[in-house]
Amino acid sequence: MVWHHDHPDEPVLLYSETGDDGYESRKVDLYRDGRQDYADESTSIGTTFLGQEPEPPLEEIAADADFTLFVIDAEEFEAVWRSALRSHRHQVSSEEVRGWVFETNVHKSLEHLSSCRRSKRRFRQRTPSEQAGDTTTHWPGKSQLVRVPRR
Repeated sequence: MVWHHDHPDEPVLLYSETGDDGYESRKVDLYRDGRQDYADESTSIGTTFLGQEPEPPLEEIAADADFTLFVIDAEEFEAVWRSALRSHRHQVSSEEVRGWVFETNVHKSLEHLSSCRRSKRRFRQRTPSEQAGDTTTHWPGKSQLVRVPRR
């Protein structure tokens, strides 16, 4: 149904799937800004939730001037439902994205440093004292002694 009003924070299109008992089983609300909220028996997104009472008869809703009633089939409702679900899939804030980029860059930097250390160890030329059997050596730029295993 279409809800005729001027409230910016309220939905303008309301879709409800009701059971034989008159209670809503799924519901989708569409807002002027394009937002889509939904609810079912286990989930409530945004300000949308299932009614606690059975829906009034269609004739009663159609008689209210604030609403324009329209009836759709199950296939059309399913398309609206899927659209609402897709609209809420993994919405990420720009702060989260910046955090991920930072973490990824840190991770890549650490991997690069680790690979440099491995390659430095693997391809470093052995000094004459190492070749003679002394396994104690200084790494350039380091202030501590490092044991290098014999090859």
